[in-house]
Amino acid sequence: MTGQNNFKTANGVDIRIDKNHYDFHLKTIGAYKDPASIYSFIKGASTNIAGEFDDVNEADKEDNRDRRAELSLHGYASRFTTVCIFLELLATTGRSATFKKSLDIGCGFGVQPRILRALGCVKEAVGIDIIDRASTLDPHSLKQKHRQMKLFRFIEPYLERLDQRNKKELSNFQRALVERIVTPRRQIKNTQGYLLQKDIYKKSFKQKAILDRFIEGNVYELDEKFDLITANSSFEWFKADDALKKVSDLLEEDGIFYMYIAQWWASNNCCKIPGHFAYSRQRLQSDDFDHYANTFHSDVAEQTKAAYEFYDPSHPTYSDYVRLGMKHGLVPVAHLCTVRPDHYSHKFGMHAKGYACDSHPEFMEALKDIQRFRPDVKAEDIMTDIVHIVFQKVDTKKTASKEYYENALDEVSFSYRPKNPILKFIRKMGIRFLLGRKG
Repeated sequence: MTGQNNFKTANGVDIRIDKNHYDFHLKTIGAYKDPASIYSFIKGASTNIAGEFDDVNEADKEDNRDRRAELSLHGYASRFTTVCIFLELLATTGRSATFKKSLDIGCGFGVQPRILRALGCVKEAVGIDIIDRASTLDPHSLKQKHRQMKLFRFIEPYLERLDQRNKKELSNFQRALVERIVTPRRQIKNTQGYLLQKDIYKKSFKQKAILDRFIEGNVYELDEKFDLITANSSFEWFKADDALKKVSDLLEEDGIFYMYIAQWWASNNCCKIPGHFAYSRQRLQSDDFDHYANTFHSDVAEQTKAAYEFYDPSHPTYSDYVRLGMKHGLVPVAHLCTVRPDHYSHKFGMHAKGYACDSHPEFMEALKDIQRFRPDVKAEDIMTDIVHIVFQKVDTKKTASKEYYENALDEVSFSYRPKNPILKFIRKMGIRFLLGRKG
């Protein structure tokens, strides 16, 4: 680290260097990931860095192949809860959770599409990725992990009661339980501020947890139709406009597309770079970030720059995804934008809530600097950590006809008027009891 007190951008904006901020993140984020380890992964998987699919180095891709046969219990549970969030969002739309053929884009180990198939939501599950990490996963191990995960329902109520108490009031044993036993619902509540329904532990496998097909290749070359497409934390790796157009092409009319992303504007996104000031990646444009990396991270400058560049370079906000989806006939029918409830953590350093609540002037200054070159970015964008969106593919040429409005009026005008005296009496009493008024 240099002895500078400020970092000056190309536009002459001075940003104060905060040594305390850097030291904290070096001991938190820096203890888990370093730019070199991130670079070793993304250079073999990111078309944004390589330029095009065919430009990704084959040797780098080979280094990223993973032949594991099973996941850890935590690894399985984190993917299962993603499926549960999708199903809960889908339920709010009134849509049935039954699909003929699904495609998971950037499927990684292909766990989420296997779970959807095993739960009976999908008849045929297909996954596609630039690297094959899915083929060696053992379906039996997933069934085993699912059974083990359901056992969390016995200890979770006790842990939830401990969660309500001040940590300083807990014994060392109780605090160890709270912090070391990560149950699925509490994990989502603690990281996304969203509480899944308790019945997630009642979900059982009805079919084998398999991928019917895995495709190692370029999704833009795929030419078939699906009634469900998912992208579980993979859209960060794509250019949003091109990817949403391709999704629309692959999706049947009235089909569903679900995506969730760890969005770029999150205070500490998956670049995981210890910064010298709040929102060090988000408030610097590309050339300024290169200068910052060369000056303050000179020993790992190239890897640090790559960690900045593997995201969609347009850095879409939630509103951008909605706008681009609508452009391609994908209408958002449900969404969830999450804010981490805690102010900081050992794995991610300072969270947006920590900046906004505990260092408010710093938060507002970061927003002001971002809006100098991205006036569309709002406070809610840099507060949001994870974005979940459910889209529905529509016919972009369809308009509401006279018949449509007549059917709609008939549907909303339904009234139950029985002629039978007994049913009339039941209706009258029901209205008085349930609605508190005369029939």
